Amino acid sequence: MTRIVQALARDGLVRREADPADGRVVRLRATAKGKRVMQRGRDRRVEKLAELLARLKVDEIAQIRKAADLVEQALAQQA
Repeated sequence: MTRIVQALARDGLVRREADPADGRVVRLRATAKGKRVMQRGRDRRVEKLAELLARLKVDEIAQIRKAADLVEQALAQQA
């Protein structure tokens, strides 16, 4: 984990912040550059998913919608 955080900080994707309540803790915050990198990654994944879904038949989309509803219900019960 240390190496990952060091690389992210070195590349300007995160910044370290000391925790005012606990000197042993270091919080990480995404920089503007880090947020842009994350957003571009999300955009690519959403675009790819949309391409894949566009190839499906109507009944297959309905099955996915039902599965998504079931997942949402399970998560709501957990909260």
